[in-house]
Amino acid sequence: MIGYMTGLALVMIAGQLGKITGAPVSGEGFVEQVRTFTASANHARWSTVAVAASVLVLLLILTRIAPRVPGPLIAVLAATAVVAAFSLHTSGIGVVGQIPAGMPKPGLPAVSRAHARTLGRAPASWGESAAADGRL
Repeated sequence: MIGYMTGLALVMIAGQLGKITGAPVSGEGFVEQVRTFTASANHARWSTVAVAASVLVLLLILTRIAPRVPGPLIAVLAATAVVAAFSLHTSGIGVVGQIPAGMPKPGLPAVSRAHARTLGRAPASWGESAAADGRL
């Protein structure tokens, strides 16, 4: 069980390396992502790394001193406020963009057959993971 969870954590970390460092990372698999990250690590944006590290430290502190507080929500809101207040997007911090105002219009998205098959596989995969997690 520990190896399974550690493997999942490593895959998730590898998938986020480019986002938390600003370095270009490509590849579909774990090995490719880590290899391209190590090759381009000298392109990391230190301002992005500082914000990511600050969010991680805040999460760890909140988990330790106030475990009942929604730490991830507070960390994201704090990072958003700091980036907006100090205009850090001009310093190389990537932002998602504008948040649309108002309520979205209700409706169903258009989904092709190929996407429907892909979407159908995800719950099956989640079910297998949950079953394996419950057995271990």
